[in-house]
Amino acid sequence: MTANALESDRERCLAAGMDDYISKPITWQGLWAALSRSTQNHGAEPGHAGAPPSQAAADPAASQETTVDARRFEQMKDLLDGSPGGFYEGILRPYLSITEGQLRELAQSVEKGDTRSIQTLAHTLKGSSLNLGFVGLGNQAKEVEADAKHGTLGDPGALAAAFQDEFRRVTLFAERYRSRAPDMAPALKRSIPP
Repeated sequence: MTANALESDRERCLAAGMDDYISKPITWQGLWAALSRSTQNHGAEPGHAGAPPSQAAADPAASQETTVDARRFEQMKDLLDGSPGGFYEGILRPYLSITEGQLRELAQSVEKGDTRSIQTLAHTLKGSSLNLGFVGLGNQAKEVEADAKHGTLGDPGALAAAFQDEFRRVTLFAERYRSRAPDMAPALKRSIPP
């Protein structure tokens, strides 16, 4: 498993002797396909089983026009709902809190021109956001990570405003989710950052 998602990365890993390849964000379909290929094709040529058609449909990056990939969000909710405190309290609430802090740090790093910190923070935001299905925020972070790597960052104020706007959408989505969850305590209504 790797965070590298380029076809050339896949080819390099397989050439180095890996039995198969799966990149983040992990989907149930992608993991199942990799495990199936591993068990069904034991002894077959590594990496030649091909990806199942359902994997591309579940890829959050495939839907860049929506802020949330509902299928991915539901997959993660189903997977992590047994977390202490449930999905909201155990996963979404910490994600929102951590992301809010990372966005402040990112804005400061952009203002200072600290490209190494920008790349690290954007990479972290990209991974956590895409894994939960927040493709709008994840794709913004992906673009900023690439821009920082190539030295082509835009206006710091505009970048910070775009991230804050998308984070507001994510927060509203999480609040709607929490208000629909019947087993959530009323006290949780005050827990999402403004």
